[in-house]
Amino acid sequence: MFDYGSAKAARIQVFREHLDRMVGYRREERSLNCGITFSDMPSDQQDAPALKAKARAKVPAWAGESADDMSNTPAAIDNGDQRDRFVQFAFWAKTFYIDVPRGNVAPADVERVTRERSGFFLHHQHRWPSETFDCWREVTTKFNPLQKMYLNVDTEEAAQDMAFFWYSLWNYPLDTPLYWRVLCFNRRIRRPWEGVGAC
Repeated sequence: MFDYGSAKAARIQVFREHLDRMVGYRREERSLNCGITFSDMPSDQQDAPALKAKARAKVPAWAGESADDMSNTPAAIDNGDQRDRFVQFAFWAKTFYIDVPRGNVAPADVERVTRERSGFFLHHQHRWPSETFDCWREVTTKFNPLQKMYLNVDTEEAAQDMAFFWYSLWNYPLDTPLYWRVLCFNRRIRRPWEGVGAC
C-alpha cells in the first residue's frame, strides 16, 4: 500500500541532500556565491536561465507608489495549470535563502505561505545587508519575490519549505520529476559540480 507520508519524507530527504551539497560547495569556494534552482521543466525547455530576472513576473513601476505599498505589485498571475514553476536558492558564507518568483505565486498563495510557514516575507519587507537601496528598490518594484533566510544548518527546514510549495501549495504528485540546475555567480572558471540533473 502506498504510504504518502513516507514517500513525501523521502522526497524531502532528497531535497535536503541537494541543499547540504550546496552548503558544502559554498564552504569550499569561500568567496564564491552559488545557487540551485528546482524546476518542473528540464533546463533545455526553460524559457530563461535559472536565477535570472527575466524568469520572474515583470511589472511596471507604479507612479507615486511607495515601497510600503508594494505587496501586490506583480501583474496578473496565471495560477492555473502552469508549467515552468521553479524554486531557487542562493548560498552565501554562513546563510542561504529561498527565492520564489511572484510569477509562481498568486496573492492568495503569498497569504497562505506566510500564514502556514514561518519566516517568509516579500522582498519589499526586507533589505539584505549587502544590497544597495537602489538595487533593493529596483528588485522590489519589478519583481518583489517571496523569500526566506536560513542558517547553513537549516537545510531540513528549507527542504520542508520547498516540499510545501511543490506538494501542498501547487499540488504536484510526489512522483513528478523535478529538474535542478547548479551554478556559480560571477565565476571565471566553471566548477566541476556545476550542471543540471533530475531528482
